[in-house]
Amino acid sequence: MTGGAVAADGSHIALRTYTDAYVWALAGSDVAAALQNDPMSVVALPDAPEGEAISFADDSRSLLVGSEGVNSVITVVPAAPQAEETTTGSTAAAQSQESSDVQESTLPTGTVLAGLIAVVVVTGLIGIGLKLRRRGS
Repeated sequence: MTGGAVAADGSHIALRTYTDAYVWALAGSDVAAALQNDPMSVVALPDAPEGEAISFADDSRSLLVGSEGVNSVITVVPAAPQAEETTTGSTAAAQSQESSDVQESTLPTGTVLAGLIAVVVVTGLIGIGLKLRRRGS
């Protein structure tokens, strides 16, 4: 994982790799419980050298992603893939099955999921520490 973010409205969390963003629904502040579920979406990110930055836009429906370094480009991508045009009949069923197969193959499992949980926990602890430190000032 290269970055993580929580939506301002607290409804979602996102973790990113160099190539994809994983988005989970968040109920309350129970990040660990959210990560126990499959992500609600896996979003392919644009190619970016050292792409590590991720944040939610103000609308909590879009992600802002970027790279390291001065003058890096910030790109807005939807937090959920755009719905494809509606099709009917067996073609739609076949496409749905293909989409499920692709989605399942990109889901984090095992040690990747453990790593995601660790990143989120550490990020949360750092955030809490910073808030406590500011209150003490």
